[in-house]
Amino acid sequence: MKKKLTIILFTLLLALGMPLNVQAAAAPKAKNLTSVTRSINHASPDTPLIFSHRGSPYNYP
Repeated sequence: MKKKLTIILFTLLLALGMPLNVQAAAAPKAKNLTSVTRSINHASPDTPLIFSHRGSPYNYP
């Protein structure tokens, strides 16, 4: 009985830990900051930055 309870608790612990690993994979989205900085550095009066409703720089909204 104790062995069965230990297996159930261990399985439950693994199942709860899985979503945390999946969420951690979302971190590489920060690479978009490089493109924002690059766009800002290349902005000029002829090609101004126009930000869309999502906050991303596009020349054509």
